[in-house]
Formats: sequence, C-alpha cells, structure tokens
Amino acid sequence: MGFMDRGSILIVDDEDFTRDGLAKILTGDGFFVQTACNGETALLELRKRKFDLVITDLKMDKIDGIELIRRIKKKDSKQHVIMMTAYGNIDTYLEAINLGSFDYINKPFTAKELMRIVDKIFERMKTEEFDTT
Repeated sequence: MGFMDRGSILIVDDEDFTRDGLAKILTGDGFFVQTACNGETALLELRKRKFDLVITDLKMDKIDGIELIRRIKKKDSKQHVIMMTAYGNIDTYLEAINLGSFDYINKPFTAKELMRIVDKIFERMKTEEFDTT
C-alpha cells in the first residue's frame, strides 16, 4: 500500500509533540495527514478539503474539541471524528459521543491503540459506501 492509499486524516492538537507524533504514525501507515494547531485552523483546513477523519484534542484555546465537533457536525453530519484528551472524564466522554464523535481516546495512548480505532473507522466507512439505505 502506497502513500495516501488509505485515506485522509486531519489532526488537531495544540501540542507540537503530539501533533507531529501522530502525523508520523499515520503517515507511516499510508494515510495522507494534515495538521492544525487549533480549532480555528482546523475549520479553515476543512473548508479547503474533505478529510475522511478528524482527530482532535479536547483542551485547546478559543475553540475546544467539543465546540470543534459541534461545528464540524453542523457542516457535515457524516464527518468521522475521534476525540483525544489527557483530561478525560465521563461528562466530556458522553458529550463528545452524543455530538457524534466515533470514539474517545485518553492520552497517553499507544500507536497500537490509536490504529485499532482508526482502522475500525475506515472499515466502517467502507461499509457505509456500499449501504444504499
């Protein structure tokens, strides 16, 4: 499988280390990856192109992950999103899931944990493409 064969992912995180690390993992696994350092930049990127998946941090200045999911889903209810956070609690988990986040992953997580969720989303997308209902 070559570069960009697997799909496109937008990573949104205000920490360079996290953003760059995730980009390296996902690019190495064949995904096209774009990064954004905050919610505002993410929304600009989403206006420029469609991404198969958005992975966003919860805690960010101005537009946090919850608000970002809310705005993304308002524009495109079918957009797949994963919320990640080091500040996980049941309330933010439920809010993210209720807004339409596919999954919620607590930091720190391993590349294997992330890829399990990403692979699950891309498998689901394949079945959605063939769903005629």
